[in-house]
Amino acid sequence: MPDVGALTRNAVKVLPEGELERKLALGRPLRVKLGVDPTSPDVHLGFAVVLDRLREWQDAGHTVVLERMPTLREFAAQCLRAVTPAFSCSRLSARAS
Repeated sequence: MPDVGALTRNAVKVLPEGELERKLALGRPLRVKLGVDPTSPDVHLGFAVVLDRLREWQDAGHTVVLERMPTLREFAAQCLRAVTPAFSCSRLSARAS
């Protein structure tokens, strides 16, 4: 398994400090995740660099997970559902009368 320096090449910071070394010392494969909103205008060719780095982790025997993150609209809807009690259509029409 590659050393920490190879896996964190070109990284500005790895936080929390010492945690990556501790987890790699356990000898188990890590799960490395990247969340991307594919509808975002910020997804551009520059993401190829990140994907290349993820491939290096994968080649080192770790599990790489690429997740589709919710859009802002989907996230807001999830938050609303979490704080608003569910109403049935009949209860809503009864309130309107």
